[in-house]
Amino acid sequence: MITLHIFANSFWNTGQGMTGGDKRILEILKRWDKNTSLPFTCVVYAPQKFVNMLSDEGISHISFKITSTGSSETRGIISSYIIHTCKALTMIPYFKGDCCFYATSDFFTDTVPCVVGKLLNRKAKWISLIHHIIESYRTRPGKKIVNFISYCSQRLSLLLISLFSDKILVVSPLVKTYLSRKKSCRNKLVLVNNGVDVAYISKLSPYTEPDRKYDAVMLARLAPSKGIFDLPDLWAAVCSKNPGARLALIGGGSEEIILQLKKMFLDKGISSNVDILGYLDNESTYRYLKSARLFLFTSREEGWGISIAEAMACGLPVVAFELPVYKYVFPVGGIWIANRDIQKISEAILNMLQNGPLRQKYASLGNQYVTDKYDWSSVAESEMKELLIEMGR
Repeated sequence: MITLHIFANSFWNTGQGMTGGDKRILEILKRWDKNTSLPFTCVVYAPQKFVNMLSDEGISHISFKITSTGSSETRGIISSYIIHTCKALTMIPYFKGDCCFYATSDFFTDTVPCVVGKLLNRKAKWISLIHHIIESYRTRPGKKIVNFISYCSQRLSLLLISLFSDKILVVSPLVKTYLSRKKSCRNKLVLVNNGVDVAYISKLSPYTEPDRKYDAVMLARLAPSKGIFDLPDLWAAVCSKNPGARLALIGGGSEEIILQLKKMFLDKGISSNVDILGYLDNESTYRYLKSARLFLFTSREEGWGISIAEAMACGLPVVAFELPVYKYVFPVGGIWIANRDIQKISEAILNMLQNGPLRQKYASLGNQYVTDKYDWSSVAESEMKELLIEMGR
């Protein structure tokens, strides 16, 4: 039986660094693990903390190779990624033909081991997944040096992927269009989807306690690229017209960013209106979403938008800053505010909060759409078919 070597090597920091890509492979592996007739053997290369999360989800029939321990995760993200990459390079199989490498992201932590494995094993196949493209490090929010390194490493990864990979999976039509400009990529591209756990979400009930009910919830990593530093001005504008409006932020982030965000809310005089709940498990997250009145999303870059799909599956209308990919992925269920206009998005939030029929209209449209179109079980099955085609099975 062929072995599929899966690199989920970019996870960082106890769930606080979970990206959409991390979420995606976790959901797929959960479903593959239950498949007793899986046509390939899986080996996952990942940091200890991500392996722990897989184990917590009950995954037991898939092998793991640990690329870093908890102690190494106390370093910065770049240092941690270098450790992940070097460790993976010592573990991958060389000169063995009956195998396939699968990079679950274009991060160098996943790309470099696949490149080396492919170069030393020309019979092997390499499949890579790309979520989104960093367009510019200059305008991307956050530390410029980190953004510059991220931008350059992605461009190097994209070059290596275009030259040496056998198939490129993309979750965004925009990414597919971008990569289609490269002749070396054109015949390798396959558009795939993300999903939501519709069956699981439908079984959960909302919280009934008043202190767990919020006017709006945002689910995202607390990172500058998610537009979190727009929130103080935005929510202050909402509270100026609705002083009791409450906002919950679900998602982890660095201590530095959390302290900075809390100070900004305090300076705006709305610290009592905002709760930073941190990273939560799926059940708690979905129950909070089901207890809220709307979903707020301020992200500045998305390859797809799993959080939006999860909010819609929980029955929430969405108010978000507009991104190009949303018109392809979420044609209904959301109000998209152009040009990152704080005044307009605060007005849209207030209008949604005050208008019950409008909330119900957007909630119903979004819920029906994602329930019908996006499901992790279908994604896992489609992904398996794509891998098997490339493996010649």
